[in-house]
Amino acid sequence: MPTIPVTDQAGLLVDAQLNSNSGLARYLQDLAALKLSAPNLASLADLSLANLPVSSLQFGVETQPVAGASPISAGATGTLSIQQAPEGDDLLAAGQTYLSLGLSLSVKSDPSVPVGGAVFGVCAGGAAALANARPFPPETKLPDALREMLGSYTVPLDAADLENLAPGTVVDVDARGNLTFHGSANLLAATNPLATVSLPAPVGPLSVTSGNSLEIGASFTLSGEYEIRVGKTSDSVVRLAYRRKTGTEIELSASAEAGITAGPGQTDLVALLLGAVSSDPKADAATLQAAGLSAEQMGDIQGAIKAAVDRRLALAASFALCSLDARESAFLYEVDLGALDDAGRASVGRALAGDLTAWREDALPAGVRMLRSLFTTLRQQTHTFKVNLLGIYNFGSVSKLALKGSVCYEPLSGELVIADSASASRIQSAAVNFGADPDKLRQLLAESFLITAAYHSSALAGGPQLAIRHTYFHLHSTTNQQTMKDELDVAGALGLLVDSGRYLAGIDDFGRTAAYAETCYDAALATALFLNQDQPRPVEEYEQCGREAIQLLVTEGDPDSYRRQPAIDNDLWARMKASGQPGFPALFPGLNQVQVAVITADYSVIVWWAQAMRTTGEALAAMRAFLAANPEADLNGADFQALRQKLAGRLTAVAANTKKEFGEPWGLVAMDRVSGRSAAAEWRVLGPRLTLALARPAPSALAASPHGPGKGPR
Repeated sequence: MPTIPVTDQAGLLVDAQLNSNSGLARYLQDLAALKLSAPNLASLADLSLANLPVSSLQFGVETQPVAGASPISAGATGTLSIQQAPEGDDLLAAGQTYLSLGLSLSVKSDPSVPVGGAVFGVCAGGAAALANARPFPPETKLPDALREMLGSYTVPLDAADLENLAPGTVVDVDARGNLTFHGSANLLAATNPLATVSLPAPVGPLSVTSGNSLEIGASFTLSGEYEIRVGKTSDSVVRLAYRRKTGTEIELSASAEAGITAGPGQTDLVALLLGAVSSDPKADAATLQAAGLSAEQMGDIQGAIKAAVDRRLALAASFALCSLDARESAFLYEVDLGALDDAGRASVGRALAGDLTAWREDALPAGVRMLRSLFTTLRQQTHTFKVNLLGIYNFGSVSKLALKGSVCYEPLSGELVIADSASASRIQSAAVNFGADPDKLRQLLAESFLITAAYHSSALAGGPQLAIRHTYFHLHSTTNQQTMKDELDVAGALGLLVDSGRYLAGIDDFGRTAAYAETCYDAALATALFLNQDQPRPVEEYEQCGREAIQLLVTEGDPDSYRRQPAIDNDLWARMKASGQPGFPALFPGLNQVQVAVITADYSVIVWWAQAMRTTGEALAAMRAFLAANPEADLNGADFQALRQKLAGRLTAVAANTKKEFGEPWGLVAMDRVSGRSAAAEWRVLGPRLTLALARPAPSALAASPHGPGKGPR
């Protein structure tokens, strides 16, 4: 039998003879010796593990060239440690003393070596770290423990390796590669019907709906760092656990199955969409069929829907994964090795190679039992599949809008966008297939929200209308502490978070993060944004809310805290209005030219927004007053049409002059202040070091806000 000499700087500590089924003998024939960094560990050989003066040692690995078909080779370094098992671990027995021996591995890239696919999900040329942790009585001497540990050291690549694993031993693999799995998720369809500047003649109630639940099966691929853990709980029973490596960047992609169901007998992606957002899916399906779309046109629609669904599933699974506790497994299986058939044994090998697709929740092989699944967590959380219908009021149905416009998706948030041709031309992106430009879409959605809120307040919408959503989303490729604070400040400004400091402490780099915020307004709340008891709200009230938004989003200590001056000083604001922008430099003698320009931009957007809200309110008030005085008026008559054209003119001006800031957090928070925080709101952030979701429900009535509209807490 081969032996592995273990030495320290003073000489030989132990010669470990390998068992015939040892993983070192089977897969790491090039491992020649281990060299501990301790100067004279042999002098402590008579001490028990419990009394050793060191708990962790580094060592070097000596290798020698070996011909053969082993898919891995030993790396240059390793770690020896003695540890007590913590409470709550899935595999380690609490209170036990474990000796852990870790090795670095490299996956061979030599094309002459038949690797047989990825090893632990790591492709050829990659690397992984492997550790065996074995319990020993505390009185065990180190040489004896090392001899026994090395003799039966396990490298788990197939079911036979698990059978050879000593009971009580736990094997940890840290890999950077691909982990694939299958699961299903429930997405709640959220329809966002938005009017565009070209207001329609009354078309009657929309043929759309919201709130349908969609159960979607998909395959998922996690790319990044993760852990595979194997523990032998008895002679024939093994547990396999899979975790995300906490604090590391991951990419998670999803591919929805072709057999998606959106209702009885409906299995294609268009059926998914219609079942989610149409109040009459059969009629919309018939409209699309009668249109005689070419295979290419139908393929484009299918492609956009699939891209949106895939991205939304990936985000939902990522959020569920990153929400897990640091020691909580995403997947935990129990395998009875004696109950496996040939197919089950093959599936164990694939699972150890990072492929869990054969271990589906609804079709596990004989001998395999699922103890925990990421998808249980996923189904306990609410994840929406949002469909923005830009221009729906001009067409009335999803199918007609799709035929007259374009179907695309937002690649950051996974929101589907069905837009009329004019809107589609504004948001098209050449960078992503079927994708919309995120910055352009963000501004267009904010502009359309304002127009739709006004449309809800007019006599044009007719019938009960679905709620509308004001959204903000942003992907930060890198996120420092100030950037994360800015995103947390959005949650604070919406009244969802009081103390952001506890999420920031000790973290300077939050990695790649996605942030999302949303407020949801029903028809009554939308009307209250413009009118108070059918009277237009004053400009000063909007200006106050706009300034409050700046106060909440820019806090003391921020690099741009100088922006707070006009937001908190009423006298200074009055002097700014009196002097006009040319006089601003004199009002801020302590600021430089760039800082004054930033304050000027804040002032401009607040004044623009306040005036736009006021003039729109005036047009709405005139329309409502006319209808109150003339309840039998002909909506096609000259008098009402004149009022309608005046409103359309106001909204055309709003669309032409919408500032980009209205599509940023400021616009979202300013409108929320006007509503007195009476809208439903949600905020979330997804990243490797912080994943958090916060929400508030909508009060049952406007009166639920004790401050009243526009008088939210300061």
